[in-house]
Amino acid sequence: MEKDAIIRKINALMQVTVEHGATVDEALTAASMAQKLMAKYHIDSIKLADEKEKVDEDSLDASRKWIQLLASIVGHNMCCQVIISTANRKALLKVIGRESDRKIALDTINMLVTVCQQGIKREKTRAKSQFGEAAGVELAYASGFIQAVREEMSKQCKALMLVIPDDVNQHVKERYPRLSQTTIRNNINYRNAENISTARTNGYQDGKNLVSQRQLTSDN
Repeated sequence: MEKDAIIRKINALMQVTVEHGATVDEALTAASMAQKLMAKYHIDSIKLADEKEKVDEDSLDASRKWIQLLASIVGHNMCCQVIISTANRKALLKVIGRESDRKIALDTINMLVTVCQQGIKREKTRAKSQFGEAAGVELAYASGFIQAVREEMSKQCKALMLVIPDDVNQHVKERYPRLSQTTIRNNINYRNAENISTARTNGYQDGKNLVSQRQLTSDN
C-alpha cells in the first residue's frame, strides 16, 4: 500500500467518532485499526498532515483512583504519557501525546471507564440482592477489570512494538520538571470475602471479553 493511501485511510478512520455519528463500538474499532496501521507502516516518519503532529495534552476527571490507574494503562499502551495533577483540590488526569495517539487514547479511556461504571452498577445490584450489602464491590470489580485490560493491552504493545515518542517524553520533562513517580493503589475494605471475590472475578471476565471483542489487541 502506498504511503499516500495509508495516510488517507488513517485520516478516514480517525474521523469515525461518536461526535460524527458512529457508535462507541464503531469508533473504538476504527481507532484501533488506525493505531495498527500507524505502527505497521511506521507512521511516526510519515506526515498525516502538512506538518508533523504537535505534542499537546487533554484533561480528564480523575475522581476515582481506579480511573487514574485505568487511564495510565491505556495511555502507556497508546504512546501517551498520563500524569495526575491537582487544580482547586480536584484531581485531573492529563493525557499527553501527539494528536492522533491522544485521540485514540482518550476515546479508549472514556469507553472503558463507561463500561466499567456500568459493570460496577450491575455488580452492586447483584451484591445487595445476594448478600444484602455491597461494601468494597466497586473497587473489587474495577481491580479485576483493570487487571484484564492491562494483560490484554500489553499483548498489543509487545506485538506492535509501541513506545512513547521522544518528543512526548521531552514535553513532559519541560512542562513538568518536578513531576514525581507515584504508585496508584486501590485498597479494598470489605465484610464479605465471597462477595468481593465474585465482583473481582466478574470484573476480570468482563474486561477480558471487552478488550478481545472490541479488537483492542493486535491480530495474531
